[in-house]
Amino acid sequence: MKSDRVIPSVKRRGVLSYFLRIWVPLVITSLIAFLLYFMEGTSYERQLIHGEQVQQVQLSLSSLQRDISGVLRELRYLAASDTLKRFIISGKEEDRKAAENTMAQFARHMERYDQVRWLDLAGRERLRVDLRNEGVRIVPQEELQDKSSRYYFTDAIVHSPGEIY
Repeated sequence: MKSDRVIPSVKRRGVLSYFLRIWVPLVITSLIAFLLYFMEGTSYERQLIHGEQVQQVQLSLSSLQRDISGVLRELRYLAASDTLKRFIISGKEEDRKAAENTMAQFARHMERYDQVRWLDLAGRERLRVDLRNEGVRIVPQEELQDKSSRYYFTDAIVHSPGEIY
């Protein structure tokens, strides 16, 4: 009778051994294949996302360069204004009015600047135009301010005439 009990135990071990030899390698191979497939898909998705991000950065850079080019053209236009140059040289009241009107028209048409100002070599505002919701306002002389300690003046004044800061 002991031999009857030994045979099922041996058979169970044989089945378990068969299962482990056949199915475990298949399961491990399937898991490795799935993992490789998943990693390849993730890598491809990363490449797509990276490509899209590079394209977005290039588009943003191009847009920024166009904006900066436009600002530089507008600055050169204003700096080349005969009425502004005439006031800078003469200091006469009628030339001031003409320069203020030029700056007011500039601010009104450009609509991107809250203020347009001309600072003299000492950093004092000589002309200023404010663009508000109500429209363009030419700032009276008594309201003009000293900007000599502002970073934009101290950084810009060290440059040569004609350079853009």
